[in-house]
Parts: sequence; structure tokens; C-alpha cells
Amino acid sequence: MLSSPAALGNDEGNNDASDSDDDASPPRAARAARRRDAAPDVLGDLLGDLKTEPTDDSDAARRFQLYEKHAETVATVRQALFSFWAGAQADVPNGAPRAAIEAALRACDAAEHQEINLDDPR
Repeated sequence: MLSSPAALGNDEGNNDASDSDDDASPPRAARAARRRDAAPDVLGDLLGDLKTEPTDDSDAARRFQLYEKHAETVATVRQALFSFWAGAQADVPNGAPRAAIEAALRACDAAEHQEINLDDPR
């Protein structure tokens, strides 16, 4: 799901006086970083929860639903990326730029990108 620019800390388009980068107000980037640092790490908490075995069938079912939602989100994002490229590739000249983009898109489907590795610290 895409967030609104305001939710992402992007204040562009808002001509409110509070957006000015004067001495009384910290720059937008600093305000956005403060909001981002204060946000809870919900995804990290959910992934940490997966490191232990489920205690019962309902816990296992809940965790599998998390996996299913993750797979659905990844498929949706992948489709959007490839659709975007299909519409934009005519604007990218042949040669190195096009080859680099196409190589990066092929890498999206590499086996190591299609697994959940709980031992990877990323």
C-alpha cells in the first residue's frame, strides 16, 4: 500500500508557513528523520516473532497468513515494477543504461531473492 506524501515526511506541495526552513523550524529532512526514527519497527517485530516455533495450530495459522500476505505483496510489487518498465523502456536508450535495467529486473527473479532467510541480518 502506498502512503501519502505527508505520511512519508514529504511536505512538498504544502505551502504552509510551517514548512519554511528558517531558524525557528528545523529543515524538512530533519523533521522527516525524526518521525522515521520514532516509528515503531513493526515489520522487525513480526519477523522476530517468526524465529520461534509456533506454540499451537492457531499460532501456526496466524504465521502462515503473514507469509501469504507477504507473498501477495511481493507479487503485486513485482507486477507493478515490470508494468512500469514495459511503459518506460521506450524512453530508455539502447546500450548500457537499458542493459543495466534489464539485468536488474532479471535479478529480481533469482532464487536467492525468492526465499525468507531468517539467518540473514538484513
